[in-house]
Amino acid sequence: MDIQRAIEWQHAFQSTYKNYPPEATEAVNIAIQALEKQIPKIPVGVRVGVNTIVDSCPSCGNALCVKGDYCPNCGQAILWEDAND
Repeated sequence: MDIQRAIEWQHAFQSTYKNYPPEATEAVNIAIQALEKQIPKIPVGVRVGVNTIVDSCPSCGNALCVKGDYCPNCGQAILWEDAND
């Protein structure tokens, strides 16, 4: 099962079982958020000053000073191969 399919199953669980306690709903929402962060996203270029563009996390906006696989602030998976150089 891939990540997107797991997210779909979590949404289906929420739709099917609507009378679960709030803690169960919160747990499913946290699981969905964690799974979504594993889907790599392309960094966003943010202008800083007149001539400088900084790569930033598309989820939290944190400046990505090092080209790591994940944002050090929020854990979002980062896809660098398609990022603007």
